[in-house]
Amino acid sequence: MITEAPYLPADVMSNITIIENNRVSLPCPVRGTPRPDVTWYRGDWQVRGHRVTSDGSLVLERARANDTAQYRCVAANVAGNVSHTVDLLVFGQ
Repeated sequence: MITEAPYLPADVMSNITIIENNRVSLPCPVRGTPRPDVTWYRGDWQVRGHRVTSDGSLVLERARANDTAQYRCVAANVAGNVSHTVDLLVFGQ
């Protein structure tokens, strides 16, 4: 079986600013073989209750000002792991 450790392109967005109540997608376009499992964290806490797309992005359907934080995706498979940090700033209306 051929394996490839997870990796991300160099140009992945790492800072996102939006206005409250808008949908936002935090990117984690990870690649690897076998397909890596992606887990998102806000600080030290695993993010739950939000959708993770097939490309690893975390989707917040209606971002709130209190969603402002640093988020980190961790992608892992049998060959290794990689992480990416996204700073989200949500302005109140």
